[in-house]
Amino acid sequence: MPAPDTPARSELAGRVAVVTGAAGDVGAAVARRLLDAGVRLAAADRPGPDLDTTVRHLIAAGAGEVFAAPVQASVAAEVQAMAERVERHFGRIDILVHAAGAPSPADAEPRPLHRLGPGEFSRAVDATLKSAFLCNRAVLKTMTAARYGQIVNLSAALTLPGPGFDPVRAASGFGVIGLTEALAQEVRASGVRVVALQPDAVRTPLWDCTGPRRARPAPLPPERIAALVEFMLRLPMDAVLNNVILSPFRAGRRRS
Repeated sequence: MPAPDTPARSELAGRVAVVTGAAGDVGAAVARRLLDAGVRLAAADRPGPDLDTTVRHLIAAGAGEVFAAPVQASVAAEVQAMAERVERHFGRIDILVHAAGAPSPADAEPRPLHRLGPGEFSRAVDATLKSAFLCNRAVLKTMTAARYGQIVNLSAALTLPGPGFDPVRAASGFGVIGLTEALAQEVRASGVRVVALQPDAVRTPLWDCTGPRRARPAPLPPERIAALVEFMLRLPMDAVLNNVILSPFRAGRRRS
């Protein structure tokens, strides 16, 4: 089997993949990686200029077929309609990479639990756990009917163990892991493989505003996550990587 850094078209070529959060750093890297592997792609994210720009760049790169799928991933009717549009366009859905999550501005400071309100809790759970539930649910009908499917749910590794100063995202991330583990057992007999990938430190704006101020590793580029997602999808269907945590190896600078 080729190494994770080497895209291989043979295993994934022609498959139909939905990537949620496709306008984000990690989602866009996953989308490009899968296109390079020969996947036919539905790029899903909230409607707006970020998604439009991402789709234009992917098309301009000429890597493969791209279908824009605007959606609010925490709204049930929109997610179901998005999945139906993708299925009408491509005829099926083989792969879901759920990379959507709670957005955080680069200048946001993490806060202790007693300073968080119920609205912030609801928004984080909607963006992380509810969106995973809705997106997983929306693709399962076509996958189970075909007796083939792969779902990779991304959940930040700050859930293990839950650090201070980001308790709500940690709690909702744990929920994504629980959802993934239960669903994996539910649908494995139908030929659908469901796994979780937990990126630890990734070079995105979110990394700059989460976690306590301590010595932290040098974050990984989003392309490292994308390479591992592609590798996991290329595994033979008689094997599974469960709850993979991808962490940087090199130490970073201590922050005061």
